[in-house]
Amino acid sequence: MPLMKTLMKFARTPQGRKLTNQAMTYARSPQGRKTLAQVQRQLSQRRKPR
Repeated sequence: MPLMKTLMKFARTPQGRKLTNQAMTYARSPQGRKTLAQVQRQLSQRRKPR
């Protein structure tokens, strides 16, 4: 089974919805925003210019 199909199937389960909710709550928290901004900076530095 393709990976995306498996992930979509999992996301529809109660456990998947619970984990999605937790991830969204973390992303909205001050600590989560700080961490996500740091990861975005790191990824943008890795990108090679064309």
